[in-house]
Amino acid sequence: MLSAARRLQPWVFVLCLQSAHLAMIDTLMMAYTVEMISVEKVVACAQQYSAFFQATDLPYDIEDAVMYWVNKVNEHLKDIMEQEQKLKEHHTIEAPGGQKSPSKWFWKLVPARYRREQTLLKQLPCIPLVENLLKDGTDGCALAALIHFYCPGVVRLEDICLKETMSLADSLYNLQLIQEFCQEYLNQCCHFTLEDMLYAASSIKSNYLVFMAELFWWFEVVKPSFVQPRDARAQGGDGSLQL
Repeated sequence: MLSAARRLQPWVFVLCLQSAHLAMIDTLMMAYTVEMISVEKVVACAQQYSAFFQATDLPYDIEDAVMYWVNKVNEHLKDIMEQEQKLKEHHTIEAPGGQKSPSKWFWKLVPARYRREQTLLKQLPCIPLVENLLKDGTDGCALAALIHFYCPGVVRLEDICLKETMSLADSLYNLQLIQEFCQEYLNQCCHFTLEDMLYAASSIKSNYLVFMAELFWWFEVVKPSFVQPRDARAQGGDGSLQL
């Protein structure tokens, strides 16, 4: 028994060394994350896009701050899209020779399928709320929408797959779009494989926080020339109307 224990000791030592090494890496990554993003920086950033705050809604740690940032920006993006849609409808009604809104008698005569299609045309893209940083990012919807907001001339809204029910292929499409954007424009800051992002194991949380912190740094601190946050008063790179 004693000799067997002695034979196991080197393996136990290696495992302990690996655990200590991984713990040190996690600590370094967290230190890097805190350097790039903080609760205070996120709140200051969010004030640009939302005038209403509740004390209970404010983030309490780095992970919560990242989700808070993503959600506030995407809420602002939804507001912009709603304004643009209202403007389009307004122009359609008032434009000379433009098509007028159908009367109630028209809707009684047209097939139900056509009515459903017209309703779907008016629906805005579905941008989900992020409540779990890893799990809610596996379809790429919220993150791709965030990138579109900051870089509408590079990542167009119509190039993102935004559905209430996302298939595996839809999710992979969005995640690949994110990868390619980071590869070309953000110095390859996304080091994940598609499988990493799709299945989002808890073991990559520290890495994911570093990735999100880098995005915040690029979009809110460095602000390269291609970072032009979408504004409802300006012509967007996706062909949106001016307000």
